[in-house]
Amino acid sequence: MRLKRFSPLRDTSHRAGPPVVAVQKKHFWRCLPKQYLRTILEAGPSFTQERRYSVRGEFGALYFSGSKELCLMEIAGRAAQDSEAMACVEFEVTVDRVVDLTRQETRTTIGVQLEDLVRPRISKDAYAAPQRVARLVYGQRLQGLLAPSVHDANGRRRNWISLVLYPANLLRAFIREIQVEHVALHSMNQS
Repeated sequence: MRLKRFSPLRDTSHRAGPPVVAVQKKHFWRCLPKQYLRTILEAGPSFTQERRYSVRGEFGALYFSGSKELCLMEIAGRAAQDSEAMACVEFEVTVDRVVDLTRQETRTTIGVQLEDLVRPRISKDAYAAPQRVARLVYGQRLQGLLAPSVHDANGRRRNWISLVLYPANLLRAFIREIQVEHVALHSMNQS
């Protein structure tokens, strides 16, 4: 995997942000039930469910795996025994502002331990530390993060990592919010 190192970003309060890297033309996988193939790049389900690096009701994310084998293992952990037909799609991804949680230096900088990121989802507070990191990354409008896999936390298997992308932050690089106006619908109906 080719990662390009960037200097830390600054947030609006001028505190140093987490160090970021670029992922250039790296292949990642995403698997889902075949019937939802047309929505493979939508983050809706992660917005409505508790997930490791997205927070229900706050922001959604797209989760990718660094290998097809890991992707299949992760989806099998969530699917029932008699699961429906699945589709796995390989993507080539290029992003330039992601936090690499697979690096000890990055975890030290943001104050999180590896074991806090890879707890099984059935563990008490399994998502507490990852969601804290996710809020930091999302709040600094970074594009996403690379994370160690629960299935290979120490990185012994090639490409057994996760890529988590925040669609809202990807879009923010291309659009600019001009104005927010709050409107009461009942006053519109009386006109």
